[in-house]
Amino acid sequence: MTPKQRLLADYARRIIGGAAIPESLGGISGGHLEAATSALESVRNDSAFRPGDDAVLEAIILPQFRPAVFIKDDTFDTPPDPWAHVAAFATELKPVIRAIGRVEVQNAGVPFGGTGFLCGPGLMLTNRHVAGIFTFGVGGPSKLRFIPGRTAGLDTARERFGGNGITFIVEKTIMVHPHWDAALLKIRPAEDGVPLPAPLSLAGAALAEADQEGREVVVVGYPYWSDGHDPKIMKDVFGGIFGVKRLQPGKLIGGRQPVDSFAHRVEAISHDSSTLGGNSGSAVIDLVTQQVLG
Repeated sequence: MTPKQRLLADYARRIIGGAAIPESLGGISGGHLEAATSALESVRNDSAFRPGDDAVLEAIILPQFRPAVFIKDDTFDTPPDPWAHVAAFATELKPVIRAIGRVEVQNAGVPFGGTGFLCGPGLMLTNRHVAGIFTFGVGGPSKLRFIPGRTAGLDTARERFGGNGITFIVEKTIMVHPHWDAALLKIRPAEDGVPLPAPLSLAGAALAEADQEGREVVVVGYPYWSDGHDPKIMKDVFGGIFGVKRLQPGKLIGGRQPVDSFAHRVEAISHDSSTLGGNSGSAVIDLVTQQVLG
């Protein structure tokens, strides 16, 4: 089994709990129930996953074990079990939440660009493909320019019920990496004199290189309806509400793995938080240290 399959199997065992396969699984019925029962039987018998077992088990497990909790005034309600203990870190996570915002793009024909976070004084980090919505070019400042007619900013609120955030204006794109999905931007507050959130702290080499499988993390961002994901899973996990600030707990799975990134092979960590397209640019935060792992 892959690390992800081992994790799915672990949570599936919690569902079946040694008893008979449930006749109904969270509203799953018909052919979907038959596929779910088959996938759970694979887990029960410790047999190899068959094609499609991963997706079926995710449909059962994600709504229960990988929630997406609404942010409210830079904090959040206690997540459901098995994540209730995350509430103990609410005070420590508050400045982290304040430093994360929604990337707004004008005149681009999209609801918003993704998520970004403060990584230094007057600096925001997001994904290359997010910056690509309003920036031409790859490399350093001399090779970059804004797409004519498009402007961008960062809004640290955009909570379900409003929230009191800070609006930043993107002044300049400083770096678009040639093969990492990362972009660095210079930003300034839209209003003078407002108290600014502290930038997030990056994990040191010892933490970043440590054995990370199973490490608990949280992702804070703005998940949005995404093509290519199971509509039922999205409805169950997100309740039909998208594009607002959420906290999404999960775990790192496996060590660094090679992935394709802009025609290059790079090594990256993986996580299993319930993220969607609008989370592009979200920081993956170590729960205990509140430092950025990825």
